[in-house]
Amino acid sequence: MKKLVLVGLISAAALSLSACSQEHTESHTPASSSVTIPTVKTSATEGVPVWIHNQSITSAKMGDWGIDGENYHVMVYYKPNDAASDFMYTVTNAKTAKKYSIVVHVKEVDAAITNPKAYATWWYLGDPSQSIMTALQNIIANYNSDWKNAPVTALSTPPTVHIDADSSVQGSHLPVPKWINGHKGSFGEVPSYQNIENQKYAVMGYFLPNNAASDFMYTLTNISSGQKYSVVVHVKDVDAAINHPKGYATYWYLGKPDKAMIEALQAELNKNPNWV
Repeated sequence: MKKLVLVGLISAAALSLSACSQEHTESHTPASSSVTIPTVKTSATEGVPVWIHNQSITSAKMGDWGIDGENYHVMVYYKPNDAASDFMYTVTNAKTAKKYSIVVHVKEVDAAITNPKAYATWWYLGDPSQSIMTALQNIIANYNSDWKNAPVTALSTPPTVHIDADSSVQGSHLPVPKWINGHKGSFGEVPSYQNIENQKYAVMGYFLPNNAASDFMYTLTNISSGQKYSVVVHVKDVDAAINHPKGYATYWYLGKPDKAMIEALQAELNKNPNWV
């Protein structure tokens, strides 16, 4: 079981927008607020697993996530040599630095290979609200395709794109990828927000299911007018793109964005420290 589910977890790190290498991890000590908070919401009667206090647990950055209109940074931690059974996701509020975590232990039985959630025990740290607890569950489901029966993230209205309307497309002369008009995953439950030229915009990120590292899209929606602008990105599937995805990217801009809007869309991409 470990071997199969471990692939799902490590693959998730590579499939995140951060485009991390599947083999890349870093030694990281989680912030003390992640492991010493006295209030614990749990599905178990036992105490929180002690491995989260380990000074050498492995971690990976997983991108950003929108919760209740605020932006959160997502990290995954897992027990050395046992990532399939013991892991923790932590979200950190980008403004307040407040942290919330879900610690998960999956029972080591054969049936957990295909349905790990059914054999999972979890603990919530940081006294999260119901919406944050739901977001933490959705984050697990988003980054691990084997996490069965997890809540489904509802996508806020994605832009309608007519790919034959060349006049509305800027950037690459190649056809706009068709996946943007089909089923999409999202990088958050609710949008984050930014101000552009004194106008407020909702920001959402979408991706091609099972291929988030190579095919994704950011959309800015004007709160007042509803006008949408998007950048669609395809990263060439080559080894060198693991560490330098930006150098192998093709872009399409939808909605006839002006220079300021294009810069704002690029700024969303550049929020990822691995977008080099």
